[in-house]
Amino acid sequence: MIRHSGFRFKKPYSQVLDLSEGLPFAKWCIGATTNFTLSCLERNIEEGRGAKTFLVWQGEDGRSGPGPTTAWSARPIASLPP
Repeated sequence: MIRHSGFRFKKPYSQVLDLSEGLPFAKWCIGATTNFTLSCLERNIEEGRGAKTFLVWQGEDGRSGPGPTTAWSARPIASLPP
């Protein structure tokens, strides 16, 4: 399921699931590292969805409208230091 989702890791996991402390304390993708831009923003830009709306805002008065695009959202995040 993790591979099918297209979720990206900077460092791959060595073990998918660790239940050694019991089910309530399950640990997933042991040893992996990732970040939001890699898995959510960059992937969608690479797949041609950079111009699509990234989120939709809704005001307290119930009005809503389109927010920033995926490409626009990735710019300030990508400029942050690692």
